[in-house]
Parts: sequence; structure tokens; C-alpha cells
Amino acid sequence: MKNLLILSLATMISSTLVSLQGQAYDPEGQIDPKTYSCTHHIEIVELEDGRSEVRTVWAHGYYSARRGVDENSAPVTAQMVVDCAQQLERICRENPSKLFITAIKEVQ
Repeated sequence: MKNLLILSLATMISSTLVSLQGQAYDPEGQIDPKTYSCTHHIEIVELEDGRSEVRTVWAHGYYSARRGVDENSAPVTAQMVVDCAQQLERICRENPSKLFITAIKEVQ
């Protein structure tokens, strides 16, 4: 199950990156923890072009690392990633000026 989830996420990320190739460089495509805000995240979520999913996977990885996920932790499920994404979007919509990295730290 764990391998299936990893494979699914890797496929999603790679297909998104392939679809973005050939587009002009977008400095907003970066996640700079010092400047990337919830406003930026919500704008990208609303574009529905796949970039928000890549950021959500990155955010979940950061969220998991802060909580000390290791080989003894419960398996990560797709629902856990969805729950994280929903909480993160809610937090960002409530305070758009908040830094994205700060919003991730508030996910429960």
C-alpha cells in the first residue's frame, strides 16, 4: 500500500511537471519559505492546473517531517494527504497574508 501511494504521488508529480514544460518560467513556481504566502497558494489552487497538488505533496512532506515520521510511524494514506490539503486551504483562506510555511505548521 505504501509503495502504491508513493508511486501514485510520483506519477502525479511527474505528469504535472511534464504538462508544465514549455511554459514560460514562472517565479511563482518556486516555494520560497520566506515569501511564498497563502495568497499565492490560493491563487494556484484556483487555477486547477495541477501545481497546487505538487505544493500539497511538498507541504505534507514538510508537515510529516516536523512530526517525526519514521519507520515506526503509521502508514501515510491518501486520505491523510487530502485532510492535510483541506486544512491547509482553509487556514490559507482565513488568513491570505500568512506565509505558506506558517500555515503548514498550523495543520493538525
